[in-house]
Amino acid sequence: MTEHSSKKRWVLSGKIAGGIFVFWLLAMVLFPVLFHNWISQKVTDLTSDYLSSELRFKDTRATFFHHFPFLTLSMDEVELRGSGPFAEQPFIKAETLVFTIGIWRLLFTDQVDIKEIELNNGNVFFKTDRFGRQNYSVFTSPESKDQDSLSESGTEVYLDRIRINNTAIAYTDALRKLDIRTHALDYDGAGSFIEGKLQLGSHLDIDSVDVTFEDVKYLKGKPLKANLTTVYNDNDVSLLFEKNDLVINELALNYSGNLDFDPDGYSYKVDLSTEGSHLKEIISLLPARYVSWRDKADIDGLLDAKIHLSGLNNVVRDTAEASRMAVEINFRDGKLKYRDAPVPVEQIFLDFNGSLDNGVFEIEADTLSFILAEDFSRGNFYAKGHKDSLDLKTRLHAQLNLHLLQETLQLPGINFGGHLNADITAEGVYDKVNTHFPITDAEFIVKDGYLQTTFPDPIEDISIDFVLENTDGALDGTSVMLKNLSFNFEDNPFELKAELKNFEMLDYDIQARGSLDLNSFSQVAPLPYISRANGFVRLDARFKGHMVPGPEPGSSDLKVASNSGKLFLENVALNVQELPNPLEIVSGDFTFQLDKLEFSEFQIKYAGNSSLLNGYFTNYLSYLLVPDGILLGDFDFKSEFVDLDALIPKKEVPPETLAQTQTDSLGTRDDISGVLQVPANINFKLNADIDTLRHFKLDITELRGQISVTEGGFVFNDTRMNMVGGTATMKGFYKPEGNDRALFNYNLQGQNLDVHRAYDEIELFTDLVPAAQNASGIISLDYEIRGSMDQRMNPILPSLEGGGTLTVHDVQFKNYKFFGTVSRETRLGALKDPKMKEITVHSNIDDNLLELKRFKFKVKPFRLRLEGQTTLDGDMDLQMRLGLPPFGLIGIPIKITGTSDSLKIKMGRREKDLEALDYDDDEFTEEERRRFRMLRDSITENMDIEDIYSFEKRLDTLYFQKEPKVQDSLVAPRDTVTAPAEAKRPIPDVP
Repeated sequence: MTEHSSKKRWVLSGKIAGGIFVFWLLAMVLFPVLFHNWISQKVTDLTSDYLSSELRFKDTRATFFHHFPFLTLSMDEVELRGSGPFAEQPFIKAETLVFTIGIWRLLFTDQVDIKEIELNNGNVFFKTDRFGRQNYSVFTSPESKDQDSLSESGTEVYLDRIRINNTAIAYTDALRKLDIRTHALDYDGAGSFIEGKLQLGSHLDIDSVDVTFEDVKYLKGKPLKANLTTVYNDNDVSLLFEKNDLVINELALNYSGNLDFDPDGYSYKVDLSTEGSHLKEIISLLPARYVSWRDKADIDGLLDAKIHLSGLNNVVRDTAEASRMAVEINFRDGKLKYRDAPVPVEQIFLDFNGSLDNGVFEIEADTLSFILAEDFSRGNFYAKGHKDSLDLKTRLHAQLNLHLLQETLQLPGINFGGHLNADITAEGVYDKVNTHFPITDAEFIVKDGYLQTTFPDPIEDISIDFVLENTDGALDGTSVMLKNLSFNFEDNPFELKAELKNFEMLDYDIQARGSLDLNSFSQVAPLPYISRANGFVRLDARFKGHMVPGPEPGSSDLKVASNSGKLFLENVALNVQELPNPLEIVSGDFTFQLDKLEFSEFQIKYAGNSSLLNGYFTNYLSYLLVPDGILLGDFDFKSEFVDLDALIPKKEVPPETLAQTQTDSLGTRDDISGVLQVPANINFKLNADIDTLRHFKLDITELRGQISVTEGGFVFNDTRMNMVGGTATMKGFYKPEGNDRALFNYNLQGQNLDVHRAYDEIELFTDLVPAAQNASGIISLDYEIRGSMDQRMNPILPSLEGGGTLTVHDVQFKNYKFFGTVSRETRLGALKDPKMKEITVHSNIDDNLLELKRFKFKVKPFRLRLEGQTTLDGDMDLQMRLGLPPFGLIGIPIKITGTSDSLKIKMGRREKDLEALDYDDDEFTEEERRRFRMLRDSITENMDIEDIYSFEKRLDTLYFQKEPKVQDSLVAPRDTVTAPAEAKRPIPDVP
C-alpha cells in the first residue's frame, strides 16, 4: 500500500469519525428539542397510570449532557396535590424533579427505563384529619386500572437510583394526635418497579426529627440514620420492611414488618428491638432538657427490649381494630446519680412482659427493685384480663425519702420532697359484674410532701394516708379509708377525708374543705375534666349516709343522714362528652341540703350564649359514687338566646378558616358530623324561658314550657312559642341512638302561620308541602309527625309516619306549576294563580306516601274537589273534580300523575295507588318508641323531678322489664337459680 493511499484512507476514516461525532452531537442537541414534548408526555402518562391526584409543574428541560448516554428530563416547580378533602392542597412540593431515562428502550419498546429519580429542595406534607381522612392516598388502586391495557403494554420501570436531597417531611395526624417533622432529609436508594412491585434498598440521613404525641414532645431535633430494605407491592397495595437498621441520636434499633392495604381496610405488623443498649443512649431520645441533664449525670445500665405491633382493621366485616401489642423489657445493673449528689439510685432491675391482645391485657413485672441509701423498693406485679374483669396478684413495697431522691436525680422542671411509705398486697379476681374483689391489704402514706414545677409557687404540706382493705373477696368486705388528703397552695389549705365501707350496701362519710385557684393549680398538677382552668372553687361540705334496698329486686336507694355545706364555683370550663364545646360555669353558689344541691342565679355559658338557672340537683352522690347512678335536677332555665346548632357535632374547621369563623352556627347541613347528643345518666326537668332559640334557618321566640331531659332524650310538654309569624304549641320527644341516628315524635299545633316563611325556615315543612314555595298567606295546622333523623339531622323521609290537618285561612298561589299546568290543559285561566280561603285538608303519612283525604275548595267561578296520594320524593297520583258553574253540579274528572316538574293531566279517574315503600329502622325497637310515647303523654307540667323519676321506674317495672346484661368474666358462672332479690350490683367506682 502506497503512502498516498494510506494517507487518503486515514483522511476518509477521520471524515467518517468526524461525521459520526457531529451526527451524535447534533442528535444530542436536536433530539431533546424535537422529541421534548413526546418524552414529557410519555413520562406524564406513566405517572398518571399510578397517580390519582393532579401532578403540576411549571416547565421541563431535557438534555443528554448531564448523564450521557442517558437522557435527563427535569421538571421545575413540581407540585402533587393531595387526595380526598385535601385535593386543593399540596402533598409534595419541590424545586425540581429529575428523571434520568434510558432512551433506546423508550424508543424501541414499551418499557420506560428510568435510571434515576431525583427530588431536590422539597416539602412533603402527610395529613390525616380527625375523621381519619388522608391526603396521601394518591396512588390508584389495582381495581381502578385497566388491567388489560397494562398487560398488553407490559410497562416496566427500572430504578437504578432514587435520591431525595434537602427535603422536609411533615406528618400530622389529628385523629391520633401525632405530629412528626423531619428537616434536611437526604435519601439515597436503588430499586425497580416491575409488574407493580417496587423494591428499594436505601440509606436515609436526617439532620433532625421532631415527634409530638398528644401535645407531649418525645423527640426534638434528634438526628436519624438508617439502612433500609423495603418492598412496595402495587398489585396487593402492601409495604414490606425486610431488614432495617436505625440509629436515632445514639440509640441503635432494628425493625421489620409489613403494611398491607385492601379496599376494606388494612393490616400491619411491626417488630422493633434493641440489644445491649445503655441507659444513656435511651435518655438521648428524651427532650433537650433531659439530654442536658444526662450529660451532667452518672448513668449506667443495660437494656434489651422488643416491641411487637400487629393488627387488622376491616370496615366491611364491621370489626373493631383487631390488634396485638407485646413488650419485653430486661433492664439490669441500673444506676442514676446527678453530679455531686450524696448517694445514687442503684441496683435498678426490671423484668417486664406485657401484651394487649384485642382488649385483653396480660402484664407481668417479675422483678422491680432499686435502692436509695438505706431505703429500698421492690415488688412484683401480675394482671390478666380487661378493665371490668381481671386476675390480679401483686406485692409492692416502697420506702423512700423523696427529698433525697430529688437531690439524687435533680430532674429538670420538677422539685419534690417528703417521705413515702407504701405496702400493697392483692390477690384474686376483680369482676365488676359478678361483684368479686381481690383480697387486698394496701396502705399508702405521704408525709411532709411538696411539689413544684415551672410555676413559682409549690404545693406544700402534702399529706396522704390511704388504706384499702378487702378480707373475703366480696363487696361487703371492702372498705376504703382516706384518713387524710391535705395540702396547702398559695396560702389556701385544702383537706379531704373519706370513709367508704361495705360496697354491697355502701356506707359513706366524706368531708371536704378548702379553696383552689384553678389557673395556678393546673400549672402544677393537671386537673381531670377541666377544659380551661382559669377559675376558682371553694368547698366546705360533709356527706354522710348509706344505701338501703330499693323497691325493685336488685336495686338500691341512697339514704342521706347529714349532707350539708357550701360549694362556690367561678369561671370554670368543663369538658362534657356529649357537647362539642366546653361548658363554662360563670358563677354558681350551691348549698347542700340533705339530698338536694340547691342553687340560685347559677350562670352558665356555652358557645358564647349565656343562661341563668335556679333550682336544685338531687341524687348527686349516687351519680358520683354508684355506676349507672342518675343525676336528677329540677330548675328554671332562662336565656336570651340559645343557638341549638352549637350543641350539634360539627366537622372540623380547617385551620386557615378559623379566623374567619364568627359564630358556631352551622353554615350548611354538610357541616354536621352527627346527631345532637343527650347525656344518658341525667334526668332533668327544665322550666324553659328562652327569648330566642335558633336552629339552622328557624328562629323561635318566646319559648316557654317544660322540657324533660330523660334517659338520653328530650321530652317536650306543651311547649309554647312564636314562630314564622304565628304561635304554636308542641308536645313530643327526641332521642339519639348513637352518633348517626335519632328518633323523634312531635305533635305541633300552629295558629296563623305565614306559609311562605314556613317553607323558607322549617325544613320538614319544605319537604312535606313543596307547594308552599309558590304561596303567600296565613295557615294553621294540627299535625303529628314521627320518624328518624340521619347523621346530618335530616329527617329520613321513608321513616316518617303521622297525620293531621292543615287549615288554609287566606292563601294566594303565584306561578305554581301544578295549577299552571291544570289551567293550561283545561284552558281555564282562573285556575292559573288561584286564591283560597278557609279550607281544611286532612292527610296522613306512612310508607313514603302522603295520603290527601278528599277536600273541597272554590276558585271563582269553579268548585273543585281534590284527593289522592303523593310520595315524599315527588311522585303524584291525584284525582281532581272540576265542578262547572253555576253550582258545580256538572263535574269533569281530571287525573293528575307524574312529578311536580313533569305533570301529566288526563281526563278520567284514578286507576291505581302509588307504590308504598316499606322502611325498617332497626336502630329503634317498637318497645323503645312506645316507651317514649308513654313518657310524652304522661309527664305533666305540675310533676316535679322526683315524680317524673318515680313514674319512669314504675313504667320499667310494669311494662318494660329490662333484660339482664351479660358481660365477659374471668369468673366461672354462678348458679343461675338465684332469686331476683339476691342479684348482686356492680362494684362502685372508688373515688
